[in-house]
Amino acid sequence: MTRFFGSSTKVEKGEAYGWRTQISYMTPGGSLCPWASDGCRAVCLGTSSGHFQAVNGAARTAQVIRAERLKALLHEGGVSKAADAFILDLTRPRDGWDKTAIRVNGTSDLPALAEAVASKAAAAGITARFYDYTKSIRAALAWAAGRSSVHKTFSLSESNTKDAEKAIAAGVNVAAMVQDESAALRLAETLGASGVISGDDHDLRFLDPDLRGRGPGLVVYLTAKGGKARRDTSGFLVK
Repeated sequence: MTRFFGSSTKVEKGEAYGWRTQISYMTPGGSLCPWASDGCRAVCLGTSSGHFQAVNGAARTAQVIRAERLKALLHEGGVSKAADAFILDLTRPRDGWDKTAIRVNGTSDLPALAEAVASKAAAAGITARFYDYTKSIRAALAWAAGRSSVHKTFSLSESNTKDAEKAIAAGVNVAAMVQDESAALRLAETLGASGVISGDDHDLRFLDPDLRGRGPGLVVYLTAKGGKARRDTSGFLVK
């Protein structure tokens, strides 16, 4: 059976910073990613970059299997049963959990599931660090208010600028796919952000400055990966 958790080039960059990451990639869009925009789906890492570019490749097949397995678990027993399955699929590092990061939503966006997995993990003595990107402004603001144990970075699309402004104002960082740093600087000014930082060096967003309660958040800029993303005209790519 295909496990929920795996790795990727994106998260393996964190190893240079002393962190191992376990991440779950699903089929992008649909019910597992309810806030996805048209532009987001078109250039998603889970379809247009790396191993996922091969429609019939093993990586894409594993995505489909994971997604169908998760949908079945949610249908049978809700978020709690699905979270139990995620916990069982975690791989315990030989030297413990303290330098392990876990991202439940690699190409999905189910904040309640991530919260449930993090809660059950804590109860089981798993001290890993949980983080996610989300387009749910409700989830982002819950993180801003300290009501979430899963670190959140809000994810900008071509259709959620108003929500991104709310996230920034609450001190939540906002990730955006950009053409270059100058585009990121202009975006930061538009959103009222405190500044910009690159998100290309690693995926460990919980290491980024935490400005909750201290000022507006930052724009975390990610340069477009893959030809499809670099040619985007939907507005998802900030030019």
